[in-house]
Amino acid sequence: ERLSPGFTVINPTSNHADVQFTYYGLDGNPVSSGLVNPVRYRVAPKGQVSMRASELFAGSRADGWVQVTSQTSGLNGVYFSGDFATTLEGSDSALSYTAQIVPVIRDDQANKTELVILNPGSASSTVAVTLFNAEGRQAAIVPSQVIAAHAALRISSSTLNVTGAGTLSARISASAPVAATAIIDRGDSLFFVNGQPIDQTASQRI
Repeated sequence: ERLSPGFTVINPTSNHADVQFTYYGLDGNPVSSGLVNPVRYRVAPKGQVSMRASELFAGSRADGWVQVTSQTSGLNGVYFSGDFATTLEGSDSALSYTAQIVPVIRDDQANKTELVILNPGSASSTVAVTLFNAEGRQAAIVPSQVIAAHAALRISSSTLNVTGAGTLSARISASAPVAATAIIDRGDSLFFVNGQPIDQTASQRI
């Protein structure tokens, strides 16, 4: 792949923090083929751990996502994507909600967007996506789908922009909290747009 993911966990507390990185496939099962998974690290007080996915999980690549968990509260997480030389994009770790808005989805000559919806919980979640054009009018509805525990749903740019609106936003409703991120591909870089809550408190950080 032209872009390599990386992860940083920051421990602002005065105590050591044990963190676990678990690599899940899109089907919700931990990736096992050729990988050391999960992996655990101890983060020093006021310290951080920052590594690429290839360093965290020694083995072949697989399509999926990474959940970071810890018994210590107050930790901060960031993920990156790029070649770490000339390009680098990053975002805070995504939060999960039962109702959220992804404010920017672009599909034109310069941008292609993939919407990724993750279920970080231990139970399945039924998810519905409603798309709106730049004027705030409903443009399309993506049929409801069930996302298994720890699984992910990827919605392509062509599916999102079936009406040809170009610039869209998405409202995502779910029976159990999910995390949503629009990945906008600009050709030479990526831009991440996380879901924003609709009048509710975040449920879980991944």
